[in-house]
Amino acid sequence: MKHYILTLTFFILSLNFLMAQHRIKKQEDYQRFKSEKIAYLTDQLELTPDEAQAFWPLFNEMEQKRMAVFEDRRTCFQNFQEHGSSMKDKELADLSRKIAELHVREGAISKEYNERFLKVLPAYKVLKLHISEKGFRHHLMKKYRKGSKSDNN
Repeated sequence: MKHYILTLTFFILSLNFLMAQHRIKKQEDYQRFKSEKIAYLTDQLELTPDEAQAFWPLFNEMEQKRMAVFEDRRTCFQNFQEHGSSMKDKELADLSRKIAELHVREGAISKEYNERFLKVLPAYKVLKLHISEKGFRHHLMKKYRKGSKSDNN
């Protein structure tokens, strides 16, 4: 019995260690992603020091709000994946409405911060920001595809 308890304890401790390692890796990956995005946008926008000082706090604030909406939407999709087949029509309709509302909220965030950016950056750079964010997504996709191809070889 003692051997069984020791083995079970060791297994649980090992599992906790592996889960902690996974969380650390996810955090490191997210920090690397964030750093890469900052570098990319800084390069694309060619911000002056004064512009950067006003821009980055606003941008980070916007990103936090966007991330909260993204997490809410992800939760909705997970809920549908896990329980969709057993949900009633009203629950499905409510979930659909919530997802649509999250898209509206995301648009409202974009609109709000567009106006706030126009107060601290020239309109040209605000437009470059929109284009650069899309460009960064394309950059990530190219990088991902390139990594996937080298992983398969």
